[in-house]
Amino acid sequence: MSLMRFNVRALDVDPFSVELRLGEAAYLQAFNDVVKSRATRTRIDSVTDIHGTRVDGDHVPMAFVDHYMAFLGQQGDTHPFISNLFSNKLTDNVANHMIRSVMPQEVLMLFFYR
Repeated sequence: MSLMRFNVRALDVDPFSVELRLGEAAYLQAFNDVVKSRATRTRIDSVTDIHGTRVDGDHVPMAFVDHYMAFLGQQGDTHPFISNLFSNKLTDNVANHMIRSVMPQEVLMLFFYR
């Protein structure tokens, strides 16, 4: 059975079908392989620090921390914040609604019961 032709609805109709279960297993395996592949591609294994020294493996995270500590820890001229820079602003009520706690049922309703 082709992964593209695997049909979840068919599995709902006949949940004990061995052929459909094998198709589902193949589909899930392919999905997991893609996820693992993406995680591998987005991982940074080696960097060069500001002194030109190559940093590898477990030392890479600390190289990033050191870089940003040096970068953000620099003194420099600052300017007062321009208070009227943003003319469109949210009310406090709307802003608080955007960061409120959300119940799992609300998420399910949003995705599956529109």
